[in-house]
Amino acid sequence: MMNCLQCEREYRVISDIPCFTNGRSNWHFSSSTAASETIELAKKEGWQASLAKVDEERAEWVHGGGRFTVSVLASPKGFALDAGCGWGGLTFWLAQEFTHVYALDSQLDGLQFIDIRASQEEIDNITTAQGSLLSLPFPDGFFDVVVLNGVLEWVGTFSEEQPPLVLQHRALNEIARVLQPDGTLFVAIENRLGLQYFLGYKEEHTGLRFISLLPRRIARVFHRHFKGQDFRALTHSRPGLEKMLKACGFAKTEWFAVYPSYRNCRYATSLTGQGGLKFILRNFLSDGSSIQHALLKMLSPILLKSNFLLKIASFFSPSWGVFASRDAVPQLSLREKEGVIPIKNSEEIDVAVTITNRRANVFQVARVSGDLQGKYTIPTNELASKKIEMSYACVELLRRLRPDLNTNLPEISLYSRRAHWLDHTKKILGARLNLQAEKDLQLFLAFLSEFSGILIPRTEIKGIFQEFDIRQRLMHLAKQDKSHRQLEDILKRPQIIHGDLNRGNIFVSSMPSPAIVINDFEHAKIGPAVLNWYDFLLRNLVIYGAIYPMRIDIVLRRCSKLPGNKNANPVLNKLTVMFLDICQVPLALHSQLTILYMRYLCQDPIVHDPEAVINVLKSMQFKI
Repeated sequence: MMNCLQCEREYRVISDIPCFTNGRSNWHFSSSTAASETIELAKKEGWQASLAKVDEERAEWVHGGGRFTVSVLASPKGFALDAGCGWGGLTFWLAQEFTHVYALDSQLDGLQFIDIRASQEEIDNITTAQGSLLSLPFPDGFFDVVVLNGVLEWVGTFSEEQPPLVLQHRALNEIARVLQPDGTLFVAIENRLGLQYFLGYKEEHTGLRFISLLPRRIARVFHRHFKGQDFRALTHSRPGLEKMLKACGFAKTEWFAVYPSYRNCRYATSLTGQGGLKFILRNFLSDGSSIQHALLKMLSPILLKSNFLLKIASFFSPSWGVFASRDAVPQLSLREKEGVIPIKNSEEIDVAVTITNRRANVFQVARVSGDLQGKYTIPTNELASKKIEMSYACVELLRRLRPDLNTNLPEISLYSRRAHWLDHTKKILGARLNLQAEKDLQLFLAFLSEFSGILIPRTEIKGIFQEFDIRQRLMHLAKQDKSHRQLEDILKRPQIIHGDLNRGNIFVSSMPSPAIVINDFEHAKIGPAVLNWYDFLLRNLVIYGAIYPMRIDIVLRRCSKLPGNKNANPVLNKLTVMFLDICQVPLALHSQLTILYMRYLCQDPIVHDPEAVINVLKSMQFKI
């Protein structure tokens, strides 16, 4: 037992967790037995092994490795409360950013799991507590940041004694009480008027179509008729949520549109200006199988021509991410070991975020035009962290070996964090490489010719460079097609491969004269220079912008655009011949090099059926 020093009330302590409520959680395992078995297995075999017994979707949610959320950008970086933490999928992300994180939930099993995981990972800045949002067990002004990620909508179900809106106000008032005057609340929640609901998607909390679009009074009748109970899990439009936040004292806000949802965030953009939306629409909505994605892709050209339409479209974001404060507009930042790095370091800057299963990219873009100004890269696993280190080391090496190419290289700052690295690519000038513009492609070929002529001294191939020397791996892959004898000499050449030559990383600067600028070197490899061209072709013509693993029909359709095929761009055909000649590689090896590099890329799960793709490539003529 433990006693409250103020009210002298006694509270239970179970598994070293103070328990301030006996409430229920709306996110839990399918049965209490399943939860207890998972916890016992976590104690005996480790928390990661225990998740192997849980269905894949739920395990990923608990693990949280791919659940980077814009809430980690909140400032300041002191004490944070993960309110409604569940099994800690976000708690451990927050622990990397904040001095100390308190994980609060109404159900005990998830808190026990968090403690087990924290102990096994030797993380000492997480404290768990069982409690209710309606009566937080913390003193006034205790927190710098409070995170409500997918929780506010459920608050109306915590009690049937009061209307759900009243309960949501109570929870927000409690949060205002425990926050510092300059503290930040982050709310992630579905948009009541989200585009997906107009397209017939089921509302997540009720399983009913169109219910969130109805007036509240009609929605209650609708819900009572189909579900036999009150409609209490309430989401909000932007005006509705903004009004509620202001009523609870949170007058200053920073809004993010989140796609496809806060639960599975792939893109997020601040809505202070329209630069972030422009940046995402121009560069990242390439492929997707959902109706929602296809509609956005179709509407993008229209939206990008009208600031008014962009503003209207922003009100139909699938989900919201909102930073809210009482006294001043919330600031956004990232933490490194030496201190805090401000993200929005100018009133002319908007923020856009892209998230994959390996990294999160936080882009600084011009508020009006949407042009890229800088980029922070946050790795989500150890391999991605090593690639950031390689990127930095590669740029520094190239500056030493070829100072004349300095204008083509990015300015990268590398930061150390509690977990992994963080880097910042500074201001990028120019427009992205246009694959349809022969002038751009000719300029790129000229740069690539210079770049591919760099010989990396053997004495430099050690440490991080040795880890990314792929020549032996390429030789092994070549043997699978019995083409290694023809390629053997080429594969031994120790030049550098950029390894990420997609259009999102290649810019054409016009000042002081036209030049190619490479955005980053996160996938730099040691290997034969000729593969730079095949990296460029395959990443841009086949795999760029896709959702991985790619469907086989998409891959095969795109392969027909590769040089040597009937659908190929004649300019790319011509440049392929020129580049092979520059690299002193016989044109007859074009087909083998295409297949070899596709085999290499397929070592990652980029396609559903790699062998089917390779077989189709083998059947192609590749006549240039």
